[in-house]
Amino acid sequence: MLAKGIREMLTINGFGAKTSSGFGTAEDQLVGLGILAIRAKLDSEAAPVAVAVEHRLEHSFNSLSEFCEELAPRVAHQLRIGGEA
Repeated sequence: MLAKGIREMLTINGFGAKTSSGFGTAEDQLVGLGILAIRAKLDSEAAPVAVAVEHRLEHSFNSLSEFCEELAPRVAHQLRIGGEA
């Protein structure tokens, strides 16, 4: 839901001053490669003593639509179940 809101803000509603005059909107297609990076310290259940292990997941995307419709739901699902995509 957050990803869809950000996409709408960037591509439809705009952000900043003079949005009612048509300024402040962005294109859906990115100029370069977008990267979603998630870092988290999780307790390792495999260790005899609880140890915080840092996990880093990186996913790339080419457009805000790809991010909203494909990447965000997949990452959200993996975060809910506690696994890696």
